[in-house]
Amino acid sequence: MDFILSTVLGCRGKIFEPVSKNLLPNIHLLKKPITVLCPKLGTFMTELPYIKKTLSMFLLFPAVKSDQDPDEWKVDHQSISGLIERLTTEEGTEELRKVLDFPPLPPMENSVLPESFYLEYDLSIDELLQDLGIQQLLEPDHSSLSNFSRKDLHLGGAMYRAYVRMSSTHVTAGAINIFFTKDGGSFKSIEEAKYCQYEQSFVWLIYDRLCQTILFLGVINKDLPQVSSSEQTASSSKTVKQ
Repeated sequence: MDFILSTVLGCRGKIFEPVSKNLLPNIHLLKKPITVLCPKLGTFMTELPYIKKTLSMFLLFPAVKSDQDPDEWKVDHQSISGLIERLTTEEGTEELRKVLDFPPLPPMENSVLPESFYLEYDLSIDELLQDLGIQQLLEPDHSSLSNFSRKDLHLGGAMYRAYVRMSSTHVTAGAINIFFTKDGGSFKSIEEAKYCQYEQSFVWLIYDRLCQTILFLGVINKDLPQVSSSEQTASSSKTVKQ
């Protein structure tokens, strides 16, 4: 089996939540996770900063107002579709960009976040382009890659993989496109993966604040089976007042 490596994007960094000043005398030099309420987007947003980098992972949990108290907000994992709809409007996109650069204050006393999660997803390029609504790129006059290499390549012959892993200390994410040029091919799972149900629903993204660029973006939906490691996210139920 021959393959041509086309593009790779990856990032890995250490995140850290300080525990004890006695154990860490330079604790004031380290950034730590914070959670803020973003009422306009209807979400609790948790930032996990990479140490000594301009990158952060953001976790956006759908939030709704309490029926008993209009000033009280709580996580509602059933509202993940509504959060996605708000984020994909022009107004929602502009608001998201603002809060990524300048998170609202004050932060909550307790952070809202899963203990860990792992997601790995493979698609052929034609499936990916169809999901993105740009399948016209697969038409013959657009998809020929005759000048790419000596091989007679077609855009639809590529495979795409994206993965992300968040542990208690690190965040790792990557995306890769590969052209298999002989007898086809497939990716080998990075970890032993199995289908399981997550206990939370949230949007996650990795953002470079210096370049103002979202590098990775995805969704975990607890009501749908995900390809994940045996680690499952821990459930949480947070309620706060504005």
